[in-house]
Amino acid sequence: MDYSAQPRHTDNLNDPAAVTINRALWPSHNSAYYEKLMQRPFRERYDSLERRLTDKTTYIALIRPILEYGLPVYFCASDSNLQKLERVQLSAARIITGLRNSCPNKIVLYEADLQPLRFRGGAGLEKYFNKLISYGSHNRTSLFLRGWKSNQRLKKNSPMSLATELNLISREVECHSLKNCINPSEGLLGVFFHTELQQAVNKADTVPALMKQMALQLINEIPGVDIQIYTDGSKNEENQSGSGVYIKTPREVRKIKLRNPDNCSVFRSELLAIEAGLEAILNENNYGAVWILSDSRSSIQHLKDWNNVGDRTSISILKLLRHIGVDHEVHLQWIPSHVDIYGNEVADNLAKQGTVEPLCSTPSLTFDEIYSIRKNKDLKTWRVPPSHDWYKRSSPGGSIGLACDRADQTALSRFVSGHLRSCSFSHGNKVFPVCAKCGVASASPEHILSCLRLSRETFETDPLLALDFLRVSGLMDGV
Repeated sequence: MDYSAQPRHTDNLNDPAAVTINRALWPSHNSAYYEKLMQRPFRERYDSLERRLTDKTTYIALIRPILEYGLPVYFCASDSNLQKLERVQLSAARIITGLRNSCPNKIVLYEADLQPLRFRGGAGLEKYFNKLISYGSHNRTSLFLRGWKSNQRLKKNSPMSLATELNLISREVECHSLKNCINPSEGLLGVFFHTELQQAVNKADTVPALMKQMALQLINEIPGVDIQIYTDGSKNEENQSGSGVYIKTPREVRKIKLRNPDNCSVFRSELLAIEAGLEAILNENNYGAVWILSDSRSSIQHLKDWNNVGDRTSISILKLLRHIGVDHEVHLQWIPSHVDIYGNEVADNLAKQGTVEPLCSTPSLTFDEIYSIRKNKDLKTWRVPPSHDWYKRSSPGGSIGLACDRADQTALSRFVSGHLRSCSFSHGNKVFPVCAKCGVASASPEHILSCLRLSRETFETDPLLALDFLRVSGLMDGV
């Protein structure tokens, strides 16, 4: 992969070495712009780059190809190249937060909520290899990974060597098929996917009572000879998951609750509920159409894109749909959740009951679920703030998400880090000017808190109030 196609930027625009790195890393189509930029005054250059790279979302979009598509190359790259990439991210974090160069790197990244690339890339590497292994016999690399033995030598620092050393490869990952289980020329005859009610609505902007009325109107129009299957999935705080199915046939009512593997996603729990509902009606006869009423729009959209489906549960559902669709119409209909629709509420309760049922076996997880487990674990580690005598934050990205202008966000970040704009250094010690409010002591962060009679927690719990105090007291210029 050609990483030179991604814009890069170093911090010191007056450093000849930095200019060399920038010219080497920036794309060729920006070279003319860069030459003109370097001829401008320093402040103008910095503001121009700031406008281009301040947006955190833009930066993440630029770095994502390395994290997702170049992971094997990234992980076996030389340390010098990795350090360059880390410096690029650190430079972007300083621009995003406005923190000074004297501020410790860990605090800068934590304030910008940008995890170090090596830390963030570990989960991606785990997903990369487990996704390859899940392909099974459909892929030569997968066959090699599954058949690899510990006595086989590996090249030092190769992607496979790193994955083995870090124990990232799971032999229990669920298989993912690369072949279509449905003939594209035939399709799913008699199967219909409905991701909206009779008219398109946005659940976030629609009154629940109106959503319920529209859903009940659709349900009441289903003929009595048809089978209605309500499905739902659930997951509790202990990562125990379950599925619930409520089936209403012309002759009887059936209820099914299932215990799914630990750490199974809610999305797959929804699919497992649909699978269980279809399997339960295979022996039914003398009925009209089949209506699967699910509150998971994403599950229906996923099955609707059957040409790109590869997971075991979805393939099983598609085969069941094809089998039933030969003699009966099958409708997969989305309905809103938590609007007091009886069948949906019953399925929801069954799914919650399923989470506490005993686990009969230990089925495998998909590569996406393994990736999610690693991501959640890394996120918990990342949320622990850096150890520092002054810096106290409860979560990363504390200031950049506030509803205030950039200057206020920067002022807050500088204050909580202890590296104010007015701070200078003499023989390795911080030096602050005289406080503009009292005119007695140095305007250090500790003194400002004492002078304004505020606590450090105020900047965490009510930062906008703390900003007002700084502004009224005439201390904002120094922050």
